[in-house]
Amino acid sequence: MSSRRDEQKAFANEARAIDRAVEETKDNTRKVIQEVKRELPESTATFHDFQEQNINDAREITNTFLDSQKEVAKSLHAAFRPYTNNLFFGLMFWPYQALNPQTWAENYLKAATAIADTAAAGVKTQNDLMIEAFACTRSFMGYARENTKVMAKFNTENAKTFEQISTDTARTSLA
Repeated sequence: MSSRRDEQKAFANEARAIDRAVEETKDNTRKVIQEVKRELPESTATFHDFQEQNINDAREITNTFLDSQKEVAKSLHAAFRPYTNNLFFGLMFWPYQALNPQTWAENYLKAATAIADTAAAGVKTQNDLMIEAFACTRSFMGYARENTKVMAKFNTENAKTFEQISTDTARTSLA
C-alpha cells in the first residue's frame, strides 16, 4: 500500500513540475510580449520614419529630375529658336508647328512630367504594399491563433485517449 502511495506522490510531484514548467514558460512569454509592446511605439515610429523618408526622397528625386528637364527644355528651345525665326526655314518646312521650339519644349516637359508622376505613383504603391503586408500578417496571425486552438484541442483529446488506452492496457495486463 505504501508503494502505491509513494507512486501517487511521485506522480503528483511530476505533475506539479510539469505545471511549474508550463507556467514558467507562460510567464517568460508574457514578459517577452510586454517587452515587444513597450518597443511598439519605437517600431511604429521607425516604420513612419521609413515611409516619410521614402516620400521625401521621392519628392527630392522628382524635383531634381524636373528641374534638370526644365533646363534641357530651355536649351532645346534656345537651340532651335534661330532656325524657326528664319522666314526661309518657316516657308521651307511649312507647316512647321512640329518643329516649333515651344512645341518641342512643351512635349518634352509633358514626357518628363509623366515620368515624375510614375515615380511618385511607385512610391505610393510601395507604401500601399507595405501596409497590405502588415494586413496580411495580421490576418495570418488570426488564422494561426484559431488553428492553434483547434490543434491544441485535438492534441489534448489524443493525449487523453492515449492515457485511457495505456491505463486500460496496464489494468488488463496486470490483472
